[in-house]
Amino acid sequence: MALGREKRPEMKSAFTIGRIAELACSMEVLAPKPGNVYPGAEWNFTNTTVMDFLKSAKAISSVFDQADCLTVGDLVLKSIQATQLQVATNTNLGQVLLLAPLAVALAESGELSESTVHKVLQQLTIDDSIKVYEAIRLAKPGGMGQKPDQDIHSLPTQSLLQIMQMVQAEDGIAEAYATDFRKVFHTGRSALYQSIYAGKSWSDGVVDCHMELLSMGDTLIRRKAGSEAEVNIQQRARSVLNLKSDPIRYAESLKEFDRFLRVNGNRLNPGTTADLVTATLFVALAEGEMQVPIDLDQLLDKYNPSPSGA
Repeated sequence: MALGREKRPEMKSAFTIGRIAELACSMEVLAPKPGNVYPGAEWNFTNTTVMDFLKSAKAISSVFDQADCLTVGDLVLKSIQATQLQVATNTNLGQVLLLAPLAVALAESGELSESTVHKVLQQLTIDDSIKVYEAIRLAKPGGMGQKPDQDIHSLPTQSLLQIMQMVQAEDGIAEAYATDFRKVFHTGRSALYQSIYAGKSWSDGVVDCHMELLSMGDTLIRRKAGSEAEVNIQQRARSVLNLKSDPIRYAESLKEFDRFLRVNGNRLNPGTTADLVTATLFVALAEGEMQVPIDLDQLLDKYNPSPSGA
């Protein structure tokens, strides 16, 4: 899988795979998505900033440019290692876990679909599991807990897909693997493209995508605050979405929802949703349906992240 390719198929996007990954991660954090880190909304995240996410996005770019000669496990592990040279916190484990199969599928076939991703997922091995486990231990995400089988602190004995299938009911990243990225290709992409075709700004499109995905639940919220809190957030997200036909009320409701999600630190941070948004942006950029906004470079220049962390 993704090894020894003599000729890479032509992609629809003019960008390299690494650049697409960097853009997807950068656009995700720069859009004002309720409950997450974005410019001017870092106050309830005491150890994570917009700069951290932008540095992380840049750090993985060169790794993802090697997607045509690396396995999914290699991509994940090397990306987390590169990220840890730049930031001291877990900024992108979920993003990298989702982007890696997409990047390999894009490198192998030149296009992204459920079928091309399915092919990559079916070829995942125990070696992929071993490397992903190492990456997870390096990133140290919260709320992992212990498992009676295939625990993160043990040596995995099943393929990465098999392990993801085992825990799909409790983890949104695992669910993506187990369902050929169904939410990304359907819910996320549909919401994003609907906004794009309606002439909305890129950041508004990202927010709409975020809200649609959040209305289907967020397993990070469930792990931190419980299933009742997750259901409550789902219902609130759907109520906000019901106001989309009234732009003024919708904008006001988004702000109110954002404030609500930040009341108790980042306990209600919809982090899994943000990761799915990033994956959706990767698909849209790879397909050439989403153009890089003309103001993006200005936003990036404001923060000016550099590989050296300067």
